[in-house]
Amino acid sequence: MKKSLLFLVLLVLLMVACTPAGGSVPAEAEGTPTGTGSALSPLEPEAANMAKNTPETEPIAETTETAVSPTPELVTAEPRTIDLTQITPVPPEQGELIVQPEPGKPNIPEHLKTFIQTLKEDLANRKNLNIEDIQVITIEEVTWPDSGIGCPQPGMMYLTVLTPGYKVILAADNQQYIYHSKDTTYFVLCENNKPAP
Repeated sequence: MKKSLLFLVLLVLLMVACTPAGGSVPAEAEGTPTGTGSALSPLEPEAANMAKNTPETEPIAETTETAVSPTPELVTAEPRTIDLTQITPVPPEQGELIVQPEPGKPNIPEHLKTFIQTLKEDLANRKNLNIEDIQVITIEEVTWPDSGIGCPQPGMMYLTVLTPGYKVILAADNQQYIYHSKDTTYFVLCENNKPAP
C-alpha cells in the first residue's frame, strides 16, 4: 500500500512539473480526488487500476457482499401432542381377555363351556378338589409363538409356528392354577412355566 501511494505521489509531482506555467487543469479532472488536490493525467488510468486491484481493497468488497446477502428465515414448528397409548405395540403373546367373571357367577362363552368343564375335571382329579369349589378367574385368547404353547417341557423340541389357543386361570382353596391350551383340543396345567406331571 505504501509503495502504491509513493508511486502515485511521484506521478502527480511529475505531472505538476510537466504542466506549463499558468496552464489550467482540464474540467474533467477537477473533481478527481487524489489526496493532494491535483488531477490525474490521461496517462494515469493504469496506475489507478493498480490501486483498485490491490489485495487490501478485495476483502472490503467481499465483506460488503456478505453484509448485504439476505438472511434465511427461520421456520419454527408448532408443538404437537402424541398419544403414546396408540403407538405402543402389544406383545404378541397377549390376546383378548374373553371373560373375567365375578366369583361364583361364571360368564363363560357358549363355545367354551365344554372345554372349561374339561379343565375343571382335570384340576379336580390332579389336586383332589371338589369340582364345585373350582372357580374360573379369567379366560384369555392367546397366540403362542410355538407349539410349546408357552409351557415347554424340558428337553423337548417344538415347531416355531404361531399356535392359537387359550390361557385359563382357575382358582380353588385360595390358590390359582394356570392352564395353557392349543385351541380346545390340547391343554397343559402350567406350573412354574413347565407342564405339571
